[in-house]
Amino acid sequence: VSTQSTWVPSRMTTAVLSLPTEATSDRSSAGGSINDAAVEHELYQQQRRWPVIGWSSTMWPGEPVITDSSGSRAHFTNSLPEGWMWAGSWYPVLEEGGTDEDGWVYSQSFLGPWVVECGDNCHVRRRKWRRGRMPVGDY
Repeated sequence: VSTQSTWVPSRMTTAVLSLPTEATSDRSSAGGSINDAAVEHELYQQQRRWPVIGWSSTMWPGEPVITDSSGSRAHFTNSLPEGWMWAGSWYPVLEEGGTDEDGWVYSQSFLGPWVVECGDNCHVRRRKWRRGRMPVGDY
């Protein structure tokens, strides 16, 4: 069992996913400026259910606590590309009928499929977090 540090949402106000190359370019592929609109970043918090302990950020070796939408381990950075600023803090995404009241979805494994209600066979869960950034001067 991995002894990764417990992930605390309050830390998310200063941590951010490494930004994809296309989000840091000066021009979009359509020819318009990338500064024409705010950009949202998403990550997933994952937990495993252990006998006696219950839900925990303690994972099996190789299982990431934080991932991107493809399930790959996410890497954090505190910096933004020049000309951008944060447009708020990280917040959990709650989807009526698509998540439970705390934003979690459940599964037997991190490969899915994901369901809203946790039964006896759900051993993992994940929750989507979102944070926006916008061009400096657009506020």
